[in-house]
Amino acid sequence: MKIVKISSGTSSDRIVATLDTGEKLRMSRLIAAQYGVAEGAEIAEESALRAAAAQWAARDRAVRIVAASNVSQTALRRKLKQKGVDQPLADEAAEWLGDLGLVDDRRAGESVVRSGLAKGYGAHRIRQMLYEKDIPREYWEELLSDLPPMDDAVDRLLRQKLGANADEKAVKKAVDALLRYGHSWEDIKAGLRRMQADLEDLE
Repeated sequence: MKIVKISSGTSSDRIVATLDTGEKLRMSRLIAAQYGVAEGAEIAEESALRAAAAQWAARDRAVRIVAASNVSQTALRRKLKQKGVDQPLADEAAEWLGDLGLVDDRRAGESVVRSGLAKGYGAHRIRQMLYEKDIPREYWEELLSDLPPMDDAVDRLLRQKLGANADEKAVKKAVDALLRYGHSWEDIKAGLRRMQADLEDLE
């Protein structure tokens, strides 16, 4: 393996080495220094350099994914695979970040729950979000048991959907919307009773 050209990568700690075959290898400057990567250099440890560069690339992509969003290890592996990273390298990168405490399944689940609550979702919709975000099922019961009462969220959504218009058609549309938001029928009925009581008090 002969290096014919070295160019800068997307940041100061990255380089792109062009081989005599035209292939390009992306790596950190530290790896380049360890293997003597320089223009005109003949690399004897080709397989070792390729493995080191591949591992670095997988870890680098994993760090960028985690920096952009709070994901579970399962979701991180899936995203890496979607980006073309081989499964063993994706697994290693996810475990590496897990060992560093930068990927935590429970913490990712808590983030999903907070996001769902901020959108006014009920328990059923939040459960669906946990599934969609690849949060391990072993955390679901604990995360969902910590949900606050849904009274405020239901009341807020009913006010938004109904306003002063509480005819039968409007109520049905509001109920359908709350069901799509994942609220239980019992919570919705309780919210409608509270709204009716408030209207009677105003009268």
